Amino acid sequence: MRQQLRQCLITFAILGCSTVVAAAQAPQRPSTPGAQTPSASAPTSEHKLNLTQQQKQEIMQGLTSEKAESSAGGPEVRVGAKLPNTMLPHAMPSGVTAKVPDTKNFEFVKLSDKILLVDPANKMIAEIVPLSSTTGAGTPASPANPAPRR
Repeated sequence: MRQQLRQCLITFAILGCSTVVAAAQAPQRPSTPGAQTPSASAPTSEHKLNLTQQQKQEIMQGLTSEKAESSAGGPEVRVGAKLPNTMLPHAMPSGVTAKVPDTKNFEFVKLSDKILLVDPANKMIAEIVPLSSTTGAGTPASPANPAPRR
């Protein structure tokens, strides 16, 4: 009887230790229900606006009177990158936010060739709207009927 009791205690001790080790190696879960742990590989899509071409057109038109900053020799900018400290973002005009409500919580930096939409909370570039001389409608950049050769 004593031998069986000893074997049971040893078995429970081994099982108890392995449970503690397994729990220590398991990833930590958030203590708040519904909360998620941050992941190093989590996408940064929360900063991306995904504007339509029509919305980009509205932004370009709404910011035509805004002065462009010089971007000569400046750093490369891309969506998801932090806005360079040399660039100063401005509040989005109400005329633009009225036409494109998705831009309400964003600031902008107008450069000579593009408009950067910036998340003011973390200064991350959420969208880049290229400035182009054509809108995609109307006459093409190259003539459809070139002049006859002589």
